[in-house]
Amino acid sequence: MRFPLWRRRQDDDLDEEIRRHLEMAARDRVERGERAGEAASAVRREFGNIGMIKEVTREMWGWGTVDRLLQDTRFGLRLLRKNPAFTAAAVLSLAIGIGALTTVFAIINAVELKPLPVRAPGDLVYLKHPSFSYPVFREVQARGQMFDGLFAWQMRHLNVRWSDETESVSTLLASGGFYSTLGVRPQVGRAFVPEDDVAGAARPVVVLSHATWLRRFGGDPGAVGRTITIENVPFTIVGVEPPEFFGVAVGAAPEITIPVTMFAQLRAGSHDLLSRTSSSWLHIMGRLRSGWTRSQADAAFQVIWLQTLEATASPTLSPARRARYLARDTALVPGATGFSSVRNQFSEPLWLLLALVALLLLVGCAAVANLLLARSCVRQRELAVRVAIGASAGRLVRQLLVEGLWLSLLGSAAGLIVAAWSARILIGFLSTRAAPVTLDLALDWRVFAFTAIAACLVALLFTVAPALKAIRVAPGDALKSGRQMGTGPRQWRAANLLVGSQIGFSLLLVFGAVLFLRSLSTLMAVDSGVDPVNLLIVSVDPPSGADREAFYRELVRQLRDIPSVKSASLSWVPPISDDMGGWNQAIGIDGAEPPDGAVEDVFFNAVSPGYFETVGTRLVAGRGFDWRDGRSAARVAVVNETLSRTRFRGQSPIGRRFTMNRGAQRRDIEIVGVVGDAKYQRLQETTLEIAYLPHEQVPEFIATNNLVAEVRTAGASARVAGSIREATRRLSPASPIAITPLDDRIRDSLVRERLVALVATLLGAFALVLSCGALYGLMSHTVARRTNEIGIRIALGAPRAA
Repeated sequence: MRFPLWRRRQDDDLDEEIRRHLEMAARDRVERGERAGEAASAVRREFGNIGMIKEVTREMWGWGTVDRLLQDTRFGLRLLRKNPAFTAAAVLSLAIGIGALTTVFAIINAVELKPLPVRAPGDLVYLKHPSFSYPVFREVQARGQMFDGLFAWQMRHLNVRWSDETESVSTLLASGGFYSTLGVRPQVGRAFVPEDDVAGAARPVVVLSHATWLRRFGGDPGAVGRTITIENVPFTIVGVEPPEFFGVAVGAAPEITIPVTMFAQLRAGSHDLLSRTSSSWLHIMGRLRSGWTRSQADAAFQVIWLQTLEATASPTLSPARRARYLARDTALVPGATGFSSVRNQFSEPLWLLLALVALLLLVGCAAVANLLLARSCVRQRELAVRVAIGASAGRLVRQLLVEGLWLSLLGSAAGLIVAAWSARILIGFLSTRAAPVTLDLALDWRVFAFTAIAACLVALLFTVAPALKAIRVAPGDALKSGRQMGTGPRQWRAANLLVGSQIGFSLLLVFGAVLFLRSLSTLMAVDSGVDPVNLLIVSVDPPSGADREAFYRELVRQLRDIPSVKSASLSWVPPISDDMGGWNQAIGIDGAEPPDGAVEDVFFNAVSPGYFETVGTRLVAGRGFDWRDGRSAARVAVVNETLSRTRFRGQSPIGRRFTMNRGAQRRDIEIVGVVGDAKYQRLQETTLEIAYLPHEQVPEFIATNNLVAEVRTAGASARVAGSIREATRRLSPASPIAITPLDDRIRDSLVRERLVALVATLLGAFALVLSCGALYGLMSHTVARRTNEIGIRIALGAPRAA
């Protein structure tokens, strides 16, 4: 608003100055004896053209360039309004490309670039190693003089009973310094205090997320002080987080937060979880003290890290395992953007999608450039007139650039609207049933800056060819009456080149989509080692205080009694579980050491009798587990083919024994069977060495971990789900029940590949549509330009088919 007012004031001052100058000159002439009217006329003649003098003065002020730019802007907007069909086609082409580009960038921004909504996120760091034990955290906290605050955290799903129902809730386990280190103040109530972060606290407390507070309590401040039940333990609500805060795990917003020390009380048999140095389950983040750079802090941290390992190494470790423990390394890495498994999983696919949508945008740019080229032929007489009356080539180019910038801005505005809508749809493709993705997709300055830069580059791209054509206009030829310009092949070489590039980019996207679809098809055909048809995975927690072994034994019995169920079993880790669970441990086999370069640790899974038959894993040699393999029976194991091949070098492992240490106990286990390899995380994983143990022979794991049931049905599994739900409800009425077909788990494990294949297919389809439209437009305009020629040829007898 101030610019036009200031400009008007400057013009008024110039008018006043010219008026005073003329009055003074006329007064001098009158004083010398001339008549007033003659003096005024003579002064105006001597002064010259007032309008031209004003223009020259404005040029000296720099207004000329601004005036011409404003004229070009108004003229360009007027032209676009006069040609709504052209404007709509161009804006739609750009909106598709810029909208797709902005959509993907908005997700990349949320996952990788946007800092955490906390105080001074640039001062945050986290320890690089994936996870640490609680004793390690306490040692680092005590020794870390470079930290202004330190906290440990982990995500879990816990059963929460509200006033009316029980549900499995995403829960953040955080140490006492969580909120104070991040500088987050609750919207209602308070955060954790030191007394809350004590094992066995008399008054367990919980902080709600803002979304949970609204969903469960309608935003009532009186929710603070109420009690909810978490894993059958009463917790008092003490605070509500601010609406913009989602924790430190980008993509996995927790619904509630409890002190990490409370977790040991919530899981039976986890009483020593806070003291075991062998249980690495926590992430560690901290804030650097003022004056410390990250490189300085990391150098000092490496010293205390070695001291921490020495202080926490268990005295029961063998020399080899102690050496491995002391060799663990870590480092302080930037934590401004938080920690994210979504980032680790989807970073590469998202950048790949950004490259693909950039190709689509190039196709859109070529389409708009073709439209502008076709339109420039219609405007040749206009451009020739402007050149004839003195317009420079630079003025013509600027005019076309301004028009292109208007189109680009309109396309970008439409693209931002498309991005705000489509980004949430794309997030749905990143999510799975087991791991929904929650991201802050609010468009911030990074997204707007990215879109603005893209708009400017796009405007340059699609106005280059029309601008080059405009400065080659010959006024004399263009103004000759009846002369058709641009009918020769050389004149339309640029248009042909643009259409060819469109088709080329489109075919590149289509071929890419075909390759991605083929890769997805190949992965879906990978042998998972199990039979997913009519196989259900059932998750249900035992009631509080129940005999867990008896509960699971009765659960399997009731599931097997359902008429349409062929078999049922239990396992700690079901097939294609995404989160591995289980445990890795070194084993010793007399006379069978792993070859050089082999992984020393073996992955262990606890399963019930009938497990291999239920999931469809083939028995290669020996036997599976049965009723003989109870808690008091001799310890046995079944190994997979990879372990047999790697450790026994072609010899039969049946009857061989291996040893494993659990704390101070040494266990001697006999191998009784070999089964085929199976996938336990996702289809793309490298086959692991796996040893299966009877679940009743590892009661310490049943005491601290929930098992899942596998159910093989005789017919369509969806029809049996209701009966399964009724059976589990009878055993555990208050526990949430999750029933998932294994087919769905396999499909979810391919979420990255499905995302890329789907988006590439859509982009290829859009590119083909744009290319076909551009080709049609080029041919239509070519025919329109050659109407006179075609009419003459028909008049001379040429057949219409010629």
